[in-house]
Amino acid sequence: MARPSRRRLALAAVLLAACGPTATAPAVSSFSAAPPAAAVNSGTMPPTPSPLATSSGTVTLTAAERDAWAQIRARRPLGSPVAMPTWLPTSLDRDHVVVDLRVDAADPRYIVTYSGAGRSIELGMGGAGPGQTSGQSALGTRVRRSSAVLSFPSSLFFDPSGPALRVVQWQEAGWVLWVSSSTFPGGDLLRVAWELDPATAPVPFSDRVRDGACASTTKPEDTIDRLMALIGSADEDAVLDCFALDVGFANWATLPTTTDRAQRNVGEVGGRVYIQGTWTFTSEPVFWTQGSKASQFFQLGLEGGRWRVFEVGTAAYGSPP
Repeated sequence: MARPSRRRLALAAVLLAACGPTATAPAVSSFSAAPPAAAVNSGTMPPTPSPLATSSGTVTLTAAERDAWAQIRARRPLGSPVAMPTWLPTSLDRDHVVVDLRVDAADPRYIVTYSGAGRSIELGMGGAGPGQTSGQSALGTRVRRSSAVLSFPSSLFFDPSGPALRVVQWQEAGWVLWVSSSTFPGGDLLRVAWELDPATAPVPFSDRVRDGACASTTKPEDTIDRLMALIGSADEDAVLDCFALDVGFANWATLPTTTDRAQRNVGEVGGRVYIQGTWTFTSEPVFWTQGSKASQFFQLGLEGGRWRVFEVGTAAYGSPP
């Protein structure tokens, strides 16, 4: 059964915009990777965890990571999301995690703070999320199958090592969730957010019918090679296997077939890989703004143990500060 195609749009005030493949496309821009995120170190102590409103139902505790999240799961109202990290920077202490938890069926909230080596990351749910200030830059993405935004002060482009609040924020079932830090760069926060445990995430818009028909278990480049070969194949399920569950362009299977296919690895952002794919259509497709010559940048990460496309566009962006 044919599935609706989706377009992904990554927005940034100063960063390059990644446009959907069937949208009006700007000229292809080269990728310029930012310095590794691990090199950023402000040398400052982490901020005090944001306090929850005082009430009789508020609990503050320190515990090992597994026990801390078990407390949240046990006390949260039924249906509220819990987004536990599966990846964190190695400098953070996972044996001493601070939890602020409001046990309130009408307004549940939690803030989990990981600290170490003078730096910290917070993960939260409930309320309005961390406050923002003027002069913000923003980058659109998706987290746990939901639209999300990474925001940070534009001043970080000129002083990326400065202590300033970066926030990845999104909503699930009406609840606000976020990952924030004043001492880790945006690239690290994106990786934390992208690799959150999906256990309580919204369900995907479609089921995977042909697992492994396209997506590789070993190399992201192999996935792109197969995707370019599947364009025009009339095999929509195989094309969709190239993409993450909440993405996907099934209509690529109905485009003209391709030749002169090539790909190259152009960089990494938040643990994901950018591959540029180029090809020539055997006839000019309708509604493809690049004409018969195509060039797309594919952002790939692991889903279900296979390298799949999470974002696609006519440009790539570097790791945010």
